[in-house]
Amino acid sequence: KITSIWHNEIEELPQDFPKWVHNKLTISPRCFSVLWVSGDNYEEYEEQYKIENKTDFRNNVGKYFINLIPIEEINTSWGEKISLAKNIVECNKNSKNLLIKNDYVELITENEWGKTFLYYKTLKKVSKNNCSNLAPYLKGTCNSSYLVNVSENSGGTYTSSDYYIYGLFTLNDSAEYLIPLKKFKSDTEGRNYIDNFEGK
Repeated sequence: KITSIWHNEIEELPQDFPKWVHNKLTISPRCFSVLWVSGDNYEEYEEQYKIENKTDFRNNVGKYFINLIPIEEINTSWGEKISLAKNIVECNKNSKNLLIKNDYVELITENEWGKTFLYYKTLKKVSKNNCSNLAPYLKGTCNSSYLVNVSENSGGTYTSSDYYIYGLFTLNDSAEYLIPLKKFKSDTEGRNYIDNFEGK
């Protein structure tokens, strides 16, 4: 059993901490969709699908899938395709290049502007039932779900850090997607929400 001190109590960490393992492969940091620092990715959905309550959409995106927004990629106003849900087969193609550290999973990517460091770690397991409740319109099955801390650094002094509950779903067409369900301001807020949600 892996444990950590949390609020002066012993908090049991997820079994494969810090990894999220699916079909014996560690999921890549590329699979975790977050609200960009610019907000442009969510803003594109808000404009295309006329979402009025932007705060609720950004904090509880899981309940908008299928009901208002698609799982599949959309065309953006700047000429690229984006998706808030990530197809596991596509985003996990570079899984062999991952660095598994003691307390996080890291992927380093490089382009003409330099290196980008992507990180994540699983923080707390979420029940499959409550995972499904956070995405009530999805037609499929939640296979696993966690509170996850996702971070990104593009080589400067600033590192973004986000906290989401994600669910790994098998949809009715057998496609598998990692889907952001609910956003939090902090680790503490996420853990407290799960404890209340799970009735602990």
